[in-house]
Amino acid sequence: MGHHYTPREHLRRFACTEAPEHIRMFDKNLRRFHPKPLHVNVVANEKAYYPNEVEKDLADNIEGPGNICARKLMAHQTLTGTERHQFATYMMTMNTRGPRHRRKNQDRTKRLFPETIAEAREAVNAPDASQAFKDRAMQDILAFEKNPTTPEIEALIKTPFKSPL
Repeated sequence: MGHHYTPREHLRRFACTEAPEHIRMFDKNLRRFHPKPLHVNVVANEKAYYPNEVEKDLADNIEGPGNICARKLMAHQTLTGTERHQFATYMMTMNTRGPRHRRKNQDRTKRLFPETIAEAREAVNAPDASQAFKDRAMQDILAFEKNPTTPEIEALIKTPFKSPL
């Protein structure tokens, strides 16, 4: 079993009445539902999708509190201010977890690269920039042009968390 990019507890909310730990899956490629319900353990996961520390962070800090809030909402209970924040964080994180979002971020990074370089060159050539800044910045720009992605950038794209930057 791999790392779930859609939490199992969330998947269980869509369980079939005839098969409690199973859900019906729509195959986007074949444009039809899978012939039989699939167990939540085999749905929406991929081997080594996240590093183990990300999986643990998701479970402890996002999914745990978020699932408690979801259960309260389904029981028609009111959330506290803190719980509303936890549930919003849970929902936003779920929105950024899947392979489609990861691909979109990778594509966006490649698409924005020329624009970013152009903006950096423009900033370097600003009349009020010091020569020391210009020299340092041009070195960074040239290095970035040679290798636009770094392990740190790739790691940010592959995690569902908001950027610390």
